[in-house]
Amino acid sequence: MKNKILISMILMLGFAFQIDAQREFRGQCQRGSIQKQRIREGVKSGDLTRPEIRQLAKQNRRFEMAKRHAAADGKITKAEKRQLKQMKKHQNAAIYRQKHDRERRNF
Repeated sequence: MKNKILISMILMLGFAFQIDAQREFRGQCQRGSIQKQRIREGVKSGDLTRPEIRQLAKQNRRFEMAKRHAAADGKITKAEKRQLKQMKKHQNAAIYRQKHDRERRNF
């Protein structure tokens, strides 16, 4: 009886850690939608030129491919998470730089 309780508790803890890891990864995915919104706002306001838009879209596609590649085996390692986070940070900085570089798109 004690063994069954112990095994069930271990399984519950394992599932809890799994859910926490998935929640953290979803947070990174949400950042991607926020970045897409920032790009849309830059397009709408004219802060981003067409070449800048293409470059940012290309970076976003690279990130999406890297994310799919990392998740392909069913588990995202700490190193893969770190790499994805680093890619998003670089993309965030690129969006900021492009939006604030005083280049304007002529409508």
